[in-house]
Amino acid sequence: MTPEPQTILITGSAGFVGSHLVERFLAEGHTVIGVDNYISGQRQNTELFRSHPCFQFLQADVSEGIPYTGAKLDWVLHFASPASPPHYQEFPVETLMVGAQGTQHGLDLALQHGAKFFLASTSEVYGDPHVHPQPESYWGHVNPNGLRSCYDEAKRYAEAITMAYHRDKGVDTRIIRIFNTYGPRMRADDGRVITNFVHQALRGEALTIYGDGLQTRSFQYVDDLVEGIVRLMGVTYHEPVNLGNPTEFTMLDLADVVREIINPELAVVYGAAPSDDPQQRKPDISRAQDLLGWTPQVPLAEGLKVTTAAFEADQYKEAQASEAPLVSVVIPTRNRPELLLQRAVRTALNQTLSNIEVIVVIDGPDPATVQALSEVSDPRLRVLALEKNIGAAEARNIGIRAGNAEWIALLDDDDEWAPEKLERQLAAAKASAHAQPIVVGRFLMSKPHGVHEEPPRFPHVGEAIGDYLMARDAWLSRDRTLMSTILFARRDLFLRVPLDPTLRGHQDWDWLLRAFTEPDVGFECVPEVLATYYFHEARPHLSRSAKWSESLRWAQGHYRAGRLSQRAFVGFLVSHVSQFASEEGGREPLLATSKALLSGRPRPFEVARYVATWLFPQQVRRRLHVLAESGWAQVRPQRHQEGSHRERGHREIGQTDAGQV
Repeated sequence: MTPEPQTILITGSAGFVGSHLVERFLAEGHTVIGVDNYISGQRQNTELFRSHPCFQFLQADVSEGIPYTGAKLDWVLHFASPASPPHYQEFPVETLMVGAQGTQHGLDLALQHGAKFFLASTSEVYGDPHVHPQPESYWGHVNPNGLRSCYDEAKRYAEAITMAYHRDKGVDTRIIRIFNTYGPRMRADDGRVITNFVHQALRGEALTIYGDGLQTRSFQYVDDLVEGIVRLMGVTYHEPVNLGNPTEFTMLDLADVVREIINPELAVVYGAAPSDDPQQRKPDISRAQDLLGWTPQVPLAEGLKVTTAAFEADQYKEAQASEAPLVSVVIPTRNRPELLLQRAVRTALNQTLSNIEVIVVIDGPDPATVQALSEVSDPRLRVLALEKNIGAAEARNIGIRAGNAEWIALLDDDDEWAPEKLERQLAAAKASAHAQPIVVGRFLMSKPHGVHEEPPRFPHVGEAIGDYLMARDAWLSRDRTLMSTILFARRDLFLRVPLDPTLRGHQDWDWLLRAFTEPDVGFECVPEVLATYYFHEARPHLSRSAKWSESLRWAQGHYRAGRLSQRAFVGFLVSHVSQFASEEGGREPLLATSKALLSGRPRPFEVARYVATWLFPQQVRRRLHVLAESGWAQVRPQRHQEGSHRERGHREIGQTDAGQV
């Protein structure tokens, strides 16, 4: 490679070898675009580099295409594929497709950009070899329809199409054949012999050898492999090059090395040899030595010590994670201890997902709430009492930063959840194709005149979040809203995009608009009713004049920044800003909102609704809105006693009075 910064796209970037390449290239100052669908890659490998300014990640199945539309690429490295027998035997069709269509998509991308193409092939193309050691000129001895054939033949085809693109289309290509490689970031379940031996030894179990143990392999440490790859990128050579360690070990030899490092007292047990398992595997690396001046430097015992330490660290992290909460629930509160306990805290602690922590942030001096919470004996409850009032947004941010879980769920102190809320959202998050899912669900909106279900629909695929929340297609289009009480997302997303403490309104929407500018963010929607949101007009509000003017400035800021479309901007002005401006009345609010509205090119029904807002008294508009809501859902009459209203809300979301705090 040239010393100048390059732009390098790596498929399979979340895999074992791919992640080490990302690390090497970023350290050398290159820009890296990682692509992976996590069929065998690991999300934690992507997270290692997520915050690096020169790293970009695309979650995609390269068999279906590579959705890269950025700057000109210098290299396309195709390392995507299941590579261990358990994984490619679990996904045989996907393995064949990534070797065939995935390789072609990578070659087409390289051709489009005038980039060089680098193919990661394998020593498996030699099959169960009859020539030993194996030079690149050996054509191999492969069973084309055995259990391993999906991987072997996928790589043989990948080499063939790579050479065809080089010869026919002039693509500048490189091909390596990787022999057994080991090191940190190997998957614990990849089924390869070093992984099996080390994990068995760390658990104090006997080492399992399949067959008689006399079959041989050669093991190279991952850093040696990466060095060979970088050196091949720096020369012009199109034929395959073996990269492996020529020092040969029997499985019995390897077991002895592992026992020597971890526990010499461990026993060895034997199992049946797997189908088509090669009896010998050793590279002839003469070509790499002559062409690249490359020879592996890390002895097996030394590399295994580093690998073992990494596996031990991973096991420790897994043990810590199993003890750590899965979800941190963050509840800001101030001077409402009774509602806090009756609704938010009670329903949070009564979740069917029990491995959680509930963090209540008391926003300023509030002895009554401190006392009330001190009487709750559940160890999952944590209380953060702030010395002064800082506002709900910053109180939430403090709670999020104090959280110990991977996931954050927000809850207002007077709202309540269905018992299965967190369980359903966590399941949807883990099943998501998005690296940063924001999981929402339906909720009951409880107002003085009755209760109805929200939202009327979830966002369509590809629909901008601003259009979903604010744009309307008709006069009586129903509002679509998402409240903080229903939001569920990764903690690191909340840390990257904190709530804005300077805002006195629209904090939920503001966070969503900014969060959706981050990479790999997408909605997951749970169709069940998961919460009840209590909306009472008797609550204190901001002054009307402050609210309309601040809301207008807030919307204009997002509009100028491109986070709100013209339709969304106009919809927000008509549905929200103009209502509060008209209540203040006067020339200034009318002129300011009219000018802003016209700048967005409103449609006729939007102009008519805006004019009606200024012509009809507030009481008339509210009555019309109530009548409209009556058509959306059965409006239940408000009971006079708060206790009866709360009990009805519990029945709506399937809760009972059992297990109260």
